[in-house]
Amino acid sequence: MSNTIELDQGCFKHYICVQVFPVELTQLPHIEKLYLNNNKLAVLPPELGELRSLRVLRVDNNMLVSVPGRLLVRISTMQR
Repeated sequence: MSNTIELDQGCFKHYICVQVFPVELTQLPHIEKLYLNNNKLAVLPPELGELRSLRVLRVDNNMLVSVPGRLLVRISTMQR
């Protein structure tokens, strides 16, 4: 089973974009890589900071206005 979830929808390629983060993903504790590039996300849920296995989080080309504090703490332990 893969520990990677890819929701890179390519809004700029006229695909349907993810506008609201699917909070159900925070119930999958073994996620290691989460790709959310090219969507229209404005916020990320604080629960993302609880995903202890998460090592890669890509959110390029979204509309983020803030990042939850718990997630900022986790970012320091992720791969660069």
